[in-house]
Amino acid sequence: MGNKVSASTLALQGLEVLITRPSNQSGEWQTALEAGGAKTRLAPMLEIEPVEDKAGRQAIKDKILELDQYHSAIFVSQNAVTYACQWIDQYWPQLPVGINWLAVGGKTGELLQSEGFDAKAADRAMNSETLLELNCLKSLNLQKILIFRGCGGRPLLGQVLQERGASVDYCEMYHRVLPQEAKHRLESLEWSRDSEPLLSAHSGESLKNLRDCLPAASAQHWLAIPVLVPGGRVAEQAREAGFTRVISAENATTHSMLQALVRWRQSNLDGKRNSL
Repeated sequence: MGNKVSASTLALQGLEVLITRPSNQSGEWQTALEAGGAKTRLAPMLEIEPVEDKAGRQAIKDKILELDQYHSAIFVSQNAVTYACQWIDQYWPQLPVGINWLAVGGKTGELLQSEGFDAKAADRAMNSETLLELNCLKSLNLQKILIFRGCGGRPLLGQVLQERGASVDYCEMYHRVLPQEAKHRLESLEWSRDSEPLLSAHSGESLKNLRDCLPAASAQHWLAIPVLVPGGRVAEQAREAGFTRVISAENATTHSMLQALVRWRQSNLDGKRNSL
């Protein structure tokens, strides 16, 4: 571990990283960057808000009360675990048995396990595609599956499960919204003169909001700044949005994002030395 921190420190000095994660989820990433010698700026491009309307809350309650009718329950994020557990604790003092508890991503799985669930997780690419490789989701004839997620999440997971014979329901418990001050934060941001700017986006939605909020007068300058993203899908989204220097991590964990950033930074430094 000591060598890893030392390598990160050498590689990240001189960088100034814009963090776009929700404000209550940015701490670990900010700490890791600053421990590696980078400066950080905060400009959340996404915030998480619980479903509050009467119809939405009733829909959640109905799914929770029917929890024991499902063969599998899938949690797509740590937010899904947090909100679902608040509801489940109200109506299930003891968890129903015989359910496959599944999580998209190692961190989501760890959080689910810490809440007392015997969970399986897709932890490599940390996405729906990886979860679908689990043996328990290969043959699903007439099985009922409940997906805990935010409102309007990616359709891929549910679509594939239905194609494999499952009956899929969604329990949508939170909204992902653009913070009101997001555009102003970018317009008023001034980078340090002695640092190299870099953007980081931990999801496709954060990246989209970042692109939408770029100041029109300087958009081309922003698009030329290196951007760090998780996975090939979001990397392709970044290129399609016009970003010209895309750094792709394996997934959105702090370890993977930091590892990709260190490799990129070290490669740049080596290239500069070789050109001298």
